[in-house]
Amino acid sequence: SVRRVQFAHDERHLLAICSLDGTLSVCRLAPGPPSVLRRLRGHTGGVSDCAWSVSNDLLVSASLDGTLRLWDPQDGRDPLIPPNTPPLPDPDGAALLCCAFQPLNNNLTV
Repeated sequence: SVRRVQFAHDERHLLAICSLDGTLSVCRLAPGPPSVLRRLRGHTGGVSDCAWSVSNDLLVSASLDGTLRLWDPQDGRDPLIPPNTPPLPDPDGAALLCCAFQPLNNNLTV
C-alpha cells in the first residue's frame, strides 16, 4: 500500500511515492502518459515517508526498518554513502515514521 505521495518543489509533474513494499517510486505525470521513471530499492521494511530537497536533487526516505536513506532521484544511488555501506540507522533501532529536509539547508534532515 502507498503511505505517501510527495510532489517535487515547484514541479507539478514530478512526484515520489512511498510504499509499504519497501520501495520509493519516482514518477512523471506529463508530458505523455504518466510513468514510473525509476523504483528505488534498499529498505528492508516499508517506506513510511519521503521528502524532496528544495532543489529536487535529493530524496530522503524513512522506513519501518529503522533507517533513513538519501537518494539521487536521477539514478537511485545514495550520493553521500559509498556503495555497500549500510543506511543511516535510528540509534534506538526504532521504526522511522517521518522525515524532512531543513528548508534552508539540504545538509540537514530530521
